[in-house]
Amino acid sequence: MDDLITLVPLAALCGVVATFVFRRFGSRATRPTINRIQAHLMELILFIDEPRLILRAQRNLLRENLRLLRQLAVPLLITAPLFAIVMWQADRVYGRAPLAAGEAVVVTARGNADTLEAPPEVTVETPGVRVASSGEVSWRIRPKRAFSGRLTVKGGAERVEIPWPRKSWMPWFLGISAVSALTTPMFLKRRVALLLFLAGSAVAADKPRVIIISIDTLRADHVSAMRTPNIDSFGDKGTVYTQIDAQVPLTLPSHTSLMTSTYPFENLVEVNGEMVPPGAVTLASVLRANGYRTGAFIGSVILDRSTGLDQGFDVYDSPFRGGSVRRDASLVTRAARQWLEKNTGQPVFAFVHLYDLHTPYTLPQVAGLRPNAAGYDAELQYIDQTLGRFRDALMKDGWWDKALIIVLADHGESLGDHGETSHGYFAYESTIHVPLIFHWPAGSGKYPERVTQPGGLIDVAPAILDFLHLPAPPSFAGTSLLPGRGGERAVYSESVYPLDTFGWAALTTLRLGSYKYINAPRAEFYDLARDPGEKTNIIAAHATEARSMKTRIQELMKRYAPKQTATTPRISSRTREILGSLGYTAGGKPTARKEAADPKDKLAEAEAYENGLTFLYSGQYGQAIAVLNRIAVQDPRNLPAQSALGEAYLRSGNAARALTLWQQALEKDPNYRPAAESIGEYWLARRDFAKACRFIPSAPECVAKH
Repeated sequence: MDDLITLVPLAALCGVVATFVFRRFGSRATRPTINRIQAHLMELILFIDEPRLILRAQRNLLRENLRLLRQLAVPLLITAPLFAIVMWQADRVYGRAPLAAGEAVVVTARGNADTLEAPPEVTVETPGVRVASSGEVSWRIRPKRAFSGRLTVKGGAERVEIPWPRKSWMPWFLGISAVSALTTPMFLKRRVALLLFLAGSAVAADKPRVIIISIDTLRADHVSAMRTPNIDSFGDKGTVYTQIDAQVPLTLPSHTSLMTSTYPFENLVEVNGEMVPPGAVTLASVLRANGYRTGAFIGSVILDRSTGLDQGFDVYDSPFRGGSVRRDASLVTRAARQWLEKNTGQPVFAFVHLYDLHTPYTLPQVAGLRPNAAGYDAELQYIDQTLGRFRDALMKDGWWDKALIIVLADHGESLGDHGETSHGYFAYESTIHVPLIFHWPAGSGKYPERVTQPGGLIDVAPAILDFLHLPAPPSFAGTSLLPGRGGERAVYSESVYPLDTFGWAALTTLRLGSYKYINAPRAEFYDLARDPGEKTNIIAAHATEARSMKTRIQELMKRYAPKQTATTPRISSRTREILGSLGYTAGGKPTARKEAADPKDKLAEAEAYENGLTFLYSGQYGQAIAVLNRIAVQDPRNLPAQSALGEAYLRSGNAARALTLWQQALEKDPNYRPAAESIGEYWLARRDFAKACRFIPSAPECVAKH
C-alpha cells in the first residue's frame, strides 16, 4: 500500500512531463494523430469477440499506425529514454514483492563474504556454501512471516542477491501515466485539476447527453417556421445545415450510413431487407465504449433489431412481433422519455425513429397506401405536434439544456417530382436532400445559426464525436460537420434499387459545391444554386467537370471498396409481404442485363410495378393481376413483376397459375431467388418437404433433415 501511495504521484508526474514534451516538440497534427491511434485501439476492443475480423484488420491498422507514429518521432525520442530511466530505477522499489512466509529461498553474496546476518523473523537454515570458481557464497533462508527488510553480510560483499518475487507494477505505472498525459491539457485549460480529480463521477455525469431524432421520409424543403414550427424550434440557439444529402434514399441503408459513417457500397447495405455486417463499428458502440448508456426507440419494422442495426445499443426498443410493422410517433417518444427518466444523471445516447410520414398514411382523414401531397402534409403536421410535446417534456425534465439534440431525416419523398411518386428509385434532391438541425447544450460556445456548405448524413456521427472531444474510429469515412473541419466536401449518394430489383442501371451521384453529377447511361449535370429542382441538364456545357466528377466517384468506390462479400439472407414470404406493404421490394437480384437500361427510360414501368404492389398488398387482387400482367407482357424480363403476379394469382385462389409463373421466371433466370423461394414456401406450407427443399435448401425444415 505504501508503494502504491508513492507510485501514483510518480506515474502522474511522468505523464505531465510527457504532455509538456509533446506540446513543446510536437506538430499541430500531434493531437489528431494521438486520437487516431486511440481510435484504432478502441476499434480492436469493440471487435474483441470477433478475432477473425481483428486479424483481417491488422494489416491496414498496422500500416496506418506506423505512418501516424512517424508524425510523433521527435517527442517519442525524448520521452522514451526518460521513461526507460525512471522505470529502470523504480523497478528496484516497486518491482519487488516480499518473500513469502514459510518458503525457503537461496541468498547469494559475491566477494569476501563470511557470515549472513538476518533479523529474528528470518531463519538461516544452512551455513555459507562457497563456490571458489565464481567467488560466491550462498545461504538458504526461510522467513517466518512475509519479509521485505534488509540482510547484511560480515566480511564485506560486492553485492547480495535476494530472489525477491516480481510484482506487476509496470501496467499500473503506464496506465496512470497515460491517464495523466491525456487529462493534463484539460486540467490546465480549466485550472481545476484537483477538483476534477476528486469528482471523477461528477465529471462523467456532466458529459453532454446525445439525442438523435430521425423523421423518416421528411423532405428538406418542407421544414419551415410556417409549416413545421415545432421541428423548426429545435434550431433555436442551434445550427441549421441547409445542404445535407442522404447517401441513399432508402430507410435501412440510409440509417446504416448514418450510424456507421460508411458508404452504402462499402457496408453492403444498399437496399432494404439486407443485413448490417456483424461487428460493424457504430456510433452507439463508440459512445457505449466511452461510458454512455445507449437506447434506440424504433418506429418501423424496417429498422427492427433483426437487421443488425442494434449493435452498440444497451436497449433496442423495436416491438414488432405478431404482425405489427410500425408504431405511432407518440408511442415512440413516450418510450424514449420513459427510458430517459430512468437514466437521469447518466450520460446517454438516445436514437428516436419516427415513421408516420412514410406510407401507408394512418391518419383517418388521409389513410392510404400511395404517397400524395394531402396525406403527406397531414402526417407531417401530426409529427410536428408530437415533437413539440416531446421538446416540452425534455425542457420540463431538465434534458433540453444538457443535451446535444439532432433532428434529421433519412431521405425525402418525391411526391411527383421528376415523375417519381415515392422514393428509392431516382437520386434527385427531392429524395436525398434532407433537413439537419443541431440543438447545442447550454454553454457550448458560439456556433453559426446556418451552415450552407454541402455535407452528408455520413458526416453526422463524426460531428457528434468531434463535439464530445472523442476520437472517431478509423472505419468512419465521414468528416465532422463542425465549423472549420474538412474544407470542401465531395458528397456521394446512390440508388441501386433499379439495378437490384430490375437489372437496370444503378445511379451514383457526386456533389461538389453547387454542382451535382449523376452517373447514368445518359449522365446528368446540374447547378443546384441556380436550378435546385434539377430541371435543366447542363452536362453539354460542363463536360470537363462531369468527367472529373465521374473519375472521383470511381476513385471513391475504389478507396472504400468493401472488405467482405455481401451475404443476402433468405427472405421469407412474410418479410416480403411486410416490405411490399410499405412499398419496397426485397429478396433477390436478377442477373444483370448486358445493356442496362437507364432508369429514366423505365420510370413508367417502375411506377406501374409499385401500383401493382399497392393493389396486391391491399387485397385488390383483380387490379393487381391486371397491372402486373400488363408489365410482364410488355417486358418479359421484368422478373419482379412476374413473381408478384404469381403471388396475386396464389392469393386469388389460382395456385397452379402462380406455380407456372414462378417456374417460368426461374427458366429465364435460374438464380432469381424470389421465384424459387415462393415455390419453396408454397410446398413448405403443404409440408411437402421433398419439393420444398429443392428450391429453398436453407429453410430450417430442410436443414434439420440433413
